[in-house]
Amino acid sequence: MRRLLDLLGSLRLTIGLLVALATLFLLGLTIPQKQVLRRELYTQWQAQSPVAVRLLEAAGLTDIYRSPLAVGLWIAFFSNLAVVMARRVPAIRARARIDGEIPDPASAPGFPARRTLPAGEGAMAAAAAFLRGRRFAVHERDGRLRALKHRLTPWATLAFHLCFFLIAAGGLVSLYTRFEGYVDLGVGEEFTGAVEQYAEPPRLPAFGDPPRTHFTVEAVLPELEQDQPVGIKVVLRDERMLARTIEVNRPYRVRDASFVFKNVGVAPLLVVHDAGGREVFGGYIRLNVLQGRKDAFSLVGQDLEAELFPDHVETGGVEGTRSQEMRDPVLRLTLKARTGRLAQVSLRPGEGMDLGPYRLFFVDWRYWARLYVRSERGLGVVWLGFGIGATALAVRLLLYRREVLLAAGAGPGGPLLLVAARADYYRALFEDEVDVLVAATLQPDPRVNRLLATQVL
Repeated sequence: MRRLLDLLGSLRLTIGLLVALATLFLLGLTIPQKQVLRRELYTQWQAQSPVAVRLLEAAGLTDIYRSPLAVGLWIAFFSNLAVVMARRVPAIRARARIDGEIPDPASAPGFPARRTLPAGEGAMAAAAAFLRGRRFAVHERDGRLRALKHRLTPWATLAFHLCFFLIAAGGLVSLYTRFEGYVDLGVGEEFTGAVEQYAEPPRLPAFGDPPRTHFTVEAVLPELEQDQPVGIKVVLRDERMLARTIEVNRPYRVRDASFVFKNVGVAPLLVVHDAGGREVFGGYIRLNVLQGRKDAFSLVGQDLEAELFPDHVETGGVEGTRSQEMRDPVLRLTLKARTGRLAQVSLRPGEGMDLGPYRLFFVDWRYWARLYVRSERGLGVVWLGFGIGATALAVRLLLYRREVLLAAGAGPGGPLLLVAARADYYRALFEDEVDVLVAATLQPDPRVNRLLATQVL
């Protein structure tokens, strides 16, 4: 057991694990991952390189962050970290203590700043008073003095290491409670949180439920500048009847879920009548036809292709649009007959066209927005870990531990005062403080001490 703990706590193992994890991350950035690629892109990659994908999948490299290799490396890394932390506790506890035996300043190891000065009357008392004035904790014993400042800050080192466990715990909770999906909503539509509302099968969490929230889309407002789209606003009314707005890079967050804008489109209201004038279909068809794009859909057994001209203009028999603002929308539908002949009709709202034995009418239109929905429950723990780590690092670097040893000695010229000092960081700056201490000891006048204290950097 002892040998196993020595192995787990070794610096060589720490370095090896860090290199292995860094290599793992680089492979994850190089090799396409299932969790990152859209399903159709991953399927296309499989079709193009079936052998390579099969080998990578067998090795677990297409889901590398969940592979047995990654799990093993993380277990080894945190085991190493736990052993290192446990072994550092006694040393940190000893560094935080000020009582007990006081080392001899003349021979104590690890003290780079040493001074020897004549010990006038009251020199030790003047040094102790100066150190207490500088907020050092002072302990005197057997003619020696030990002073510590920020003696508890070494515990911040353990707090910094603890943040890695919190971040890992939050990451695991997020991984197994993560929900991702896309939902298409038009103006006036209500989102209830039902899985059936998503545009494609969402990624369900291993634990927990999809986000349960309700809201209604009140408006989808593209923002144009000089006839060019520059932004979007999706106005919602939440379950408390409060207005919420989604913009580019400004999601709507509710509890542990966020709704991010991804795309905008137009949904024409199409109504189909049969030969007797009865309505056989009526509804909004979501189409991705803005910015000159074409989209296809099927209706009453017919395949159609749609184009939209938001601000219709016709020049020399060629249809186009003056801008992307919906000033004079024209929907051009292309029907491919079974004979192979194409029938193309351009419709304004209120106009219709023959569709086989039916009559199709373009009645109205509205905008719709695609929202990316993501939910995970471990982010609070992750941010807590980052906060503890940043605070511990700031405490460790700014409130760094300083230690001073004093002892009376004897020399050829009379009594001496031996001084030894060290600091965890910024040793050159701390030596300036030691020089001020020496000057205050040689000049035990309180007024001089106050003047000298202002010179400490």
